[in-house]
Amino acid sequence: MTYFKPREIAANAAGENAGECGDEDTTKLNEAEGKDNSGECASDLDLSEEEITSGPEEQKEKNPKRFSTDPSDWDRHDHELVAFVIDTSNPRNFDPSKFDFTSSEKREPSGKVRRVNVDLFYRKLVNGEKKPRDWLEFSKRNGSLYCVPCFFFGEERKSSLAGKEGFRDWKNASKAISDHERSSDHSHAIFTFVNRREPQGKIDADFIRQARIHQDYWREFLHRSVDVIKFLSSRGLAFRESNQQLGSVHNGNYLGLLELLALHDAFLAKHLASYGNKGKGNTSYLSANICEQFIQLLAEKVEAYIVEELKEAKYYSVIVDSTPDVSHTDQLCFVLRYVLPEGAPVERFLGFLPMHGHTALQMFDMVTDKLNRLGIPIEDLRGQSYDNASNMSGIYTGLQARIKAVNPQAEYVPCSGHSLNLAGTSAAESCATVVNFSFLQELFNFLPGSTHRWAFLLDILRASKKNGFKFPKSLSQTRWSARADAVIALKEGYPEFKSALIGIAADSTQTPRTRAEANGLIQKFNKLETAVLTVIWATVLERVNKVNKQLQSVAIDLGIVVELYSSLVAFTKEVRDNYDNYEKQAVELVGMEMGSLVYSADECRQRTRKRHHDEMDSASDTTFTGRTKMIAEVNIMLDQLTAELRRRQQAYSQRHARFGFLTMLPDLDAAAITSQAQNLVNHYPNDTEQCFSNECLQVKSFVPPHIGVGLKKRKPSGLDLIRIMREKKLQAIFPNVDIVLRIFLSTAVTNCSGERSFSTLKLIKNYLRSTLVQQRLSALALLQIENVILNFIDVEGVINLFSALKCRRKC
Repeated sequence: MTYFKPREIAANAAGENAGECGDEDTTKLNEAEGKDNSGECASDLDLSEEEITSGPEEQKEKNPKRFSTDPSDWDRHDHELVAFVIDTSNPRNFDPSKFDFTSSEKREPSGKVRRVNVDLFYRKLVNGEKKPRDWLEFSKRNGSLYCVPCFFFGEERKSSLAGKEGFRDWKNASKAISDHERSSDHSHAIFTFVNRREPQGKIDADFIRQARIHQDYWREFLHRSVDVIKFLSSRGLAFRESNQQLGSVHNGNYLGLLELLALHDAFLAKHLASYGNKGKGNTSYLSANICEQFIQLLAEKVEAYIVEELKEAKYYSVIVDSTPDVSHTDQLCFVLRYVLPEGAPVERFLGFLPMHGHTALQMFDMVTDKLNRLGIPIEDLRGQSYDNASNMSGIYTGLQARIKAVNPQAEYVPCSGHSLNLAGTSAAESCATVVNFSFLQELFNFLPGSTHRWAFLLDILRASKKNGFKFPKSLSQTRWSARADAVIALKEGYPEFKSALIGIAADSTQTPRTRAEANGLIQKFNKLETAVLTVIWATVLERVNKVNKQLQSVAIDLGIVVELYSSLVAFTKEVRDNYDNYEKQAVELVGMEMGSLVYSADECRQRTRKRHHDEMDSASDTTFTGRTKMIAEVNIMLDQLTAELRRRQQAYSQRHARFGFLTMLPDLDAAAITSQAQNLVNHYPNDTEQCFSNECLQVKSFVPPHIGVGLKKRKPSGLDLIRIMREKKLQAIFPNVDIVLRIFLSTAVTNCSGERSFSTLKLIKNYLRSTLVQQRLSALALLQIENVILNFIDVEGVINLFSALKCRRKC
């Protein structure tokens, strides 16, 4: 049975007899009176239509007083029920033309079975028109008909339509209902019903009108307040400072913005003048507690939107990563990736979780608990992407292994960006000679370490008249993009940096220590090895950095990752075979002549190896020059980089091989397509049907062999295929192909969205806001990161929800 929640008229104006709860006495008093103690006391804002017509479970939580829509349950003496039926105009919750009237069946002595006829719910006029009888209601429980106005305002003895048991004479139903409709008693009941519906027809009309005026006033203010909260939270700005006094320069951004808007808004200016700075016990909706409640309501709305969006997408991947915040609390970011109905993959942030341990079991419990609380089935999880830490990527007891034990189809894909950084680290550590990054940090620490030295460098850079000259850059332990920037800046400004050091070393006003440091750096600048490493590292890292930025894009799939890694492998081979060209560039940087190449190893005394007594002199002993040693060291570094790229590429190639045939359908024969499709069906038996191979054979004609023209011509990717499916509206024709593409594109290949959320974490929880509580931190981070969704949140709906939560009325 369906229940409706009664629409109630405000018993008091919003804010009357309600105040901000603060001190202990006020809190105890509110508890004794049954009031809400969170922030300001409950308002009398009206309820929304959505709340009135919401489901039974939701209404049961909001209001235990509910009314049945079945008239056999009604009590004509219940004044609240009468008000409810009048306010809802027509409580009927069914369409007569589609309703099942089986419960009204009645067998007559002759054996004929009669029941309610749909035509009874319509009055047929002389001209042939049909008018609905909105006053007629059917009881499914006892199979009877009722006249709603006569039930409440008519006399029960004059018509069974107004009686407790209702009308059930189906043989004479048409005539009886027509006669009742024309009767004076029915007309009088209808007149009373309509008059009671109008506010001026009620005994408390003036009170209701006054209450509505107050409600509209407070809603008008709350619209402005919520807009300010949305603005601040979407930009990660602080809300409060040391006080909450209007007119103070230390009252924070929230009150400050309201004061600024009040300069051009007469309504807001009047409100602040009337209710600002009145202290506790006076309702103003300006307090920090009310602001916090709206932040939580907005965060819940955004979270609900994401969850609803994800459930429509069905398949998803999970991305988690952790970092310590300014208060030394480990924060675990929680991000989900899925495909929107239009075919675009998205990665949505769903909050920070405080970590109290780093074990895989603890993280597994946190992830599964978060999914359960959001109502997201772990059975639809199809991918995991973390960094390469052992507690996450471990194949036996890591987080990915524990999740795969619950859902074997949740494939683990290591973060491709993190893997690329590890490949660069391994290459840099493969040989001590090629480690050139400590020199970069020394240069950065020295030149910008003094304003005088920095000004000296700027003068030289401006005098060089280079367009877009770069400054020395600092390194980063975790981001190789910083190393790429530092090496490229050194390569482009090599002569200018060297000239600045020479000038500083020759400046007698500098301290001896500063001049000595400058001379030491000049000696490294003059080494040909430094120039060669600068050129080679700048060449390699410039390409690696470009690839890394592409890997961080949300619009990327496994196929593109495999291609990018393959392109880097081919590129490192070209660098390995082109040493002479890089040496020539290094000579130009140092200022040498090609005929006077001198490596540091050639200037040192050559050590002679001591021979044992049983060794014979051999002319085959090889003596390495400085150049051959340098070539060997560079080749070791490049070979290590190539080997690491190939090894890490395999993690992506193996999973891509399962789906990659879809992008190559025009190049495959029927046997190959059928074989690949069957393998995919066997791997996902609960998601795909056996006819998937037939769909692949047919969809082959829709897949172009190439995308783009000219130099931009390329093979289609998974993203291209799903866009074609959406543009040509082929989802209904090839449902299994669409499912497979959604699974493929929902696979996360990086955890860069998690890394980006840490930037928001540092912005929100900084040293000025280090005591931020976890719930508020997660809510503010969600509102800032998903600010696009926040902008679509309806302010009126949030105010309605706030009204329902703060309502004091007892029903």
